[in-house]
Amino acid sequence: MSILYRTKGWLTLAQLIPAWASELADGKTNASQIERDLKHFIMEDIMNGRLDDAGPLGRRLGLRIITPENRAGYLEGQQAGELLILARESPEGFSFVSRHLVLMKEAVLDFARRHQLPSPSWWTDATNVAVQSVRTGHVDSASDAAFV
Repeated sequence: MSILYRTKGWLTLAQLIPAWASELADGKTNASQIERDLKHFIMEDIMNGRLDDAGPLGRRLGLRIITPENRAGYLEGQQAGELLILARESPEGFSFVSRHLVLMKEAVLDFARRHQLPSPSWWTDATNVAVQSVRTGHVDSASDAAFV
């Protein structure tokens, strides 16, 4: 499933947390515990504004919200924190919020670096494919061409 994410520049919390946790577990540790820990630390970083300056160039916010018009709206950690506090009260609340909060690729890679975690393979592998394609001048597939 995660290979499908490699050309996306963002993922919702609902997509990111389980996919990354299962990758981090790697069959050696409890995936559900890693998922709970990952959720906790990502939410903590969001609420403390640590993702606010970690997004793509331009407006650097590494966090977005999917609006009722299905557009990405800018969101700062403090604003998202208010939503997450409400979402903690019920699994249904977190499920709804996590499907609407979007983390930008740069913010996730920064989070991984700060917490000394392996980055999600779908983004690091995609970066390696793009860099290799640029270096060699060779693009292997249409999806790689779109990424480069």
